Amino acid sequence: MIKKSISCLVMGNFYLTLFIYAILNGVAYAGPLAYITNFDQDSVYVIDTTTNTVISEIGVGRWPFGIAITSDGSRAYVTNNLDNTVSVIDIAQNKVIANIKVGNEPMGIVVTPDNAKVYVVNHDDSDINASDVSVIDTSTNSVIKKITVDYGPWGAAITPDGSKVYVTNNMANTVSVIDTTTNNVIKTISVGNGPHGIVISPDGTKAYVANSGSASVSVIDINSNMVSATIPVGNIPYGLAVTPDGYKVYVTNNADNTVSAIDTITDTVFYIIPVGSGPVGIAFTPDGSTAYVVNNGDNSISVIPLATNIVSTTIQVGKQPIAFGNFIMGKPSLIINAHAQRNDKNEVTLTNPVNLEYEIKNSMPGDELFLILYAPQLGINWSYLNSQAQWIPLPNDLSQVTPFGYTTANGIFSLYKGDLPPGDYILYMGFDSNKNGFLDNSVVYDGITIHVQ
Repeated sequence: MIKKSISCLVMGNFYLTLFIYAILNGVAYAGPLAYITNFDQDSVYVIDTTTNTVISEIGVGRWPFGIAITSDGSRAYVTNNLDNTVSVIDIAQNKVIANIKVGNEPMGIVVTPDNAKVYVVNHDDSDINASDVSVIDTSTNSVIKKITVDYGPWGAAITPDGSKVYVTNNMANTVSVIDTTTNNVIKTISVGNGPHGIVISPDGTKAYVANSGSASVSVIDINSNMVSATIPVGNIPYGLAVTPDGYKVYVTNNADNTVSAIDTITDTVFYIIPVGSGPVGIAFTPDGSTAYVVNNGDNSISVIPLATNIVSTTIQVGKQPIAFGNFIMGKPSLIINAHAQRNDKNEVTLTNPVNLEYEIKNSMPGDELFLILYAPQLGINWSYLNSQAQWIPLPNDLSQVTPFGYTTANGIFSLYKGDLPPGDYILYMGFDSNKNGFLDNSVVYDGITIHVQ
């Protein structure tokens, strides 16, 4: 039994090497989609960041402003500033499936990491006592609470663990800290004048606040909830985005038509990038290689590769685009869940009955699904599943492997549930967004070795 297990694992390593060499050379995946709110067009443009072209337009409410996308890429939430609503977009269909009534003049918006709640910032500068945040339960698309904050709230950001929401209060020059368990404000922090956008570092240690009236960015230490630094930037700083590695924050300077690039180690500006007219929203692609800047003044998007910090492409969009928030879908992923802890070699030990599931995030409908299996106890020796549910011997050239099906939605799906003969199984599963009928270097995959006792 020991020799058989070792032989199985060696073959697994051999095919893993083939897998990586044949289809992951260069590690590529199709670019995610960007969702741009067109304030004066009552619509959202969908941009394919691979081709930098507009592929769809979605009608929403009046004066769409802020946007937030769920971590699994299944929904986008858009604040409609004039209608006092939030439009819910089903990304698989790119159409609105619900409109939720919220407070007055909704602007900023964030989704919790578990996608269970949405926090909507209701600006309403007409009444100092009416400034609040609506909390939406995404399972019912209904408001479950309103939280009073300081005067004229504008933007919001959520900590990576989902425990706190930070809200900028534009008219009060403060930031409100909301505990998401109790949905109560637990701290109010003074910052610069007219705070607009806010982002939180991926490690959850710092928040960066764009102070539109002070030409500065306040850095908040999350542990102490105190301002630890103030960084001079351009005139009327508006939106911010942080790179996935947390080393850089980019800030749009609305009046200067520039972007300030901040080094988060030193908290200083290291580069200033000219962009289009009146930049507002900004977001990075999931790999952190490219920034997309939304220019409200000339109806365009400036595309900036971080390798050069020079605008490489300009995309024309709708009237008065804003896209306030993180408007680009996250990185595609597929995870096999065996409901047991993996070791550092991606191995799990299970007892019957076995329950295997897989979770897909940020795929698009029609992405090709692939499954490769080594299961000698079932009479399957290194094979792939084809569209006729047949196991085909695995060729050395993995570009000959064809899909067994197609994605229809993001979420968690059952893979196998029941008893398996004791022994070792090796499984690779992935999806490919190129839709060319065979496995190639845009595949997103996971692999696992299962020991059934």
